[in-house]
Amino acid sequence: ENNKLDLTQAEAVADLVDAETDLQRQQALLQLDGQLSSLYDQWRQSVIKLLAFAEAHLDFPDEEHVPETLPDSVQQEITALKTSISNHLDDNRRGERLRDGIAVVIIGAPNAGKSSFLNAVSKRDVAIVSDIAGTTRDVLEVPLDLGGYPVRLIDTAGLRPEALDGSDQSKIEEEGIKRAYQQARNADLKILMFDGSADGLDKNTLALKDDKTLIVVNKMDKAKIALEKDMYGLSLKTNEGLGAVLSALTSKIADNYAFQAGQPSLTRERHRTALIDCITSLEAAEREEVWELAAENLRLAAYALGRITGKIDVEQLLDVIFGEFCIGK
Repeated sequence: ENNKLDLTQAEAVADLVDAETDLQRQQALLQLDGQLSSLYDQWRQSVIKLLAFAEAHLDFPDEEHVPETLPDSVQQEITALKTSISNHLDDNRRGERLRDGIAVVIIGAPNAGKSSFLNAVSKRDVAIVSDIAGTTRDVLEVPLDLGGYPVRLIDTAGLRPEALDGSDQSKIEEEGIKRAYQQARNADLKILMFDGSADGLDKNTLALKDDKTLIVVNKMDKAKIALEKDMYGLSLKTNEGLGAVLSALTSKIADNYAFQAGQPSLTRERHRTALIDCITSLEAAEREEVWELAAENLRLAAYALGRITGKIDVEQLLDVIFGEFCIGK
C-alpha cells in the first residue's frame, strides 16, 4: 500500500541481507514480494467482515439492512478460517528452520568418529581428534550449505555415562554428556554415529533412534557390524561413503523441511505467537452467546493478525460496516 513495506517485508529485507544459501534467498524474496503479507491480510479481511456483522447488530439494530442474527454461514467461516490458520502453523517450523538453520546433531559413543565426521564435512580441522576417549567435552557447531538448506552441524561429547567415576575429570565429562543429551532432545535431525569395529551397536546411542535420525556406521574398513536397512556405511579414514551419507542427510532434510515456492511460510516466532492468539480469540468468539463479547473476541483476532504486518487500524472496520450493510443510505 502506497509502495510502503509492511513489517513482514521489512523483515524479509533483513533476511535477504543475512542469507547464506540459495533457498534462504528464495524464501526472503518471496516474503519481500508480499506473499506472506497477502495471506495474513486476506485472513484479517475475513475476520473484519465477521466483526462487521456483530458490530452492525450492536450499533444499528433498527436498520433494515442489518440482520437480527448472524447468518448461518458465519460459524462456517470462523471454522474455515481457524482450519486455514492451523494448517499454516502445522508446518514443522519449515520457514523458521530455513531462516535460522536446521540443527543436525551428531551423537555417538566415544571414538565412534563424530569429530572426524565434523572435520571431514566442514573440510577443516574444527574439532580435536584423538584416540583417547572423552576428548570432546563441549558442543561444537559448524554452519553448512547442503543442497541450499542451511545446516548447523553439531558435534557432541561421546556417550558413556557408565564410565563416570565421580572424579574432577569425570565431572567435566559428565557435563559434556548432559549437554550431548540436551542437544539430542533439541535437534531437528540426529546422526547416530556407530563404531563399525565394535562388537555391536552402542546401546546408549541406539536408544536415541526415532523417525528423525540417520544411522551411520563408521570404520567400515575394519567392520564387524553388518549393515542393515537404512544404515549407511562410512570409512572416515578414506572418506569412502561420505558422499552417500551427505546425500541421505540432504534428502532427509528435504523430506522434513522442503522449501515450497508457492506456499508462503511463517519465518519468525512472533508470527507464530500472533497466529496462535488469533485462533484463541476465534475460538472464544465461537463460544460466546453475548454479542458484545463475541465482537470483542473477533476484534482481538483481527488485531492479532494486524500485529504481524503492522496494520492495526480501526477505521477499516467502519468502512466494512457502512459498505456491507448500506447503513445511512
